[in-house]
Amino acid sequence: MQKKRIMIVILGFILLFNVTEMSFGVGTNPKNIALSQSSGFDDELVQLAIGGEKFSKSVMVKLTKNGEPDIVADPISLISKTQISCSFDLRNKPAGVWDLTITNPKKFLFIKKEKVTVIPEAFSIVATPTPIFRQIVPNRGLNKDSIKVCIQGENLNKNIVLQLIGGDQTVITGENAEVESDSSLTCFFNLDQKAPGDYDLQMKEANGRITGFKKAFRVDVYSGVSEINRDIQSLYFPLNQSSLSRTQLPRLEHDLTVLAANSNLYILIGGHTDERGSREYNLKLSARRAAFVKNYLVRHGIDPKRIKVYAYGENFPAQKGHAQIDWEQNRRVDILLLETPPSKEQGILHISD
Repeated sequence: MQKKRIMIVILGFILLFNVTEMSFGVGTNPKNIALSQSSGFDDELVQLAIGGEKFSKSVMVKLTKNGEPDIVADPISLISKTQISCSFDLRNKPAGVWDLTITNPKKFLFIKKEKVTVIPEAFSIVATPTPIFRQIVPNRGLNKDSIKVCIQGENLNKNIVLQLIGGDQTVITGENAEVESDSSLTCFFNLDQKAPGDYDLQMKEANGRITGFKKAFRVDVYSGVSEINRDIQSLYFPLNQSSLSRTQLPRLEHDLTVLAANSNLYILIGGHTDERGSREYNLKLSARRAAFVKNYLVRHGIDPKRIKVYAYGENFPAQKGHAQIDWEQNRRVDILLLETPPSKEQGILHISD
């Protein structure tokens, strides 16, 4: 009789265990699977919601592909018998189509049994498009503080690490990056006490890919004159004209105020054109533009002995492109203040290569 009672208790326990486990899907295959998304990039962590039926408390989820190591979801959170939340680390994983495998494990005493559901070709890992660099604005800064820059291009994303690499292998890593769109990314570079010179821009992606751009940024030595020059504005001219439009006069008046307030410094006026027209024509046009600005300054009280005028023609564009917006930026006069009589070369040092 005692043995019979023991057997009844054991059978009751087994029955209770199976009923409880069956209610959470153990011993049955997960079914009616639906994913919150079916793809992700190879440089990101993906948070995936999986709907379905018969998920057990110990459910396991992974992505599988022939010839490749499994990508196991971690962590996994069982929201209910019909919903799972899990994360996949897709960084540096091979692009392509992967199967989704969901397993309900079962263990009772020494017996293990798994109920597996495989959803073929349920998820795709997509190779992240290579970032394309257009320009960095501004493209230079003084080695005294931090500067905010905007990287413009294509296929930019939040996982890109931006670095400036100097000729002496100085590395300046971008901080507080923010993605405005896939074509615009901002960050801060701390230039304090950094070596002056040209720096390459390096984009390091989460998937390990690195893209570099030569001489994209320049660090200048800070001085009081450098700070003043940052306040001087370039002047832009209409096509084939050597006089300024009314819209540019406030800029010229602003520059006049700065120059007058620093009467101990020399003034360099550099004339420039866009690329259209012959080289000879552009050289003469740039000279006339520089002369126009000089004459205005002299008429308004600037000592002509302080001024040196140079014509650069089309040779040193501010923008390297060949569109209307680039040409508008290149038809200009630049003004610089210097502590010594200016040379022609000094008029182009502030222009990026």
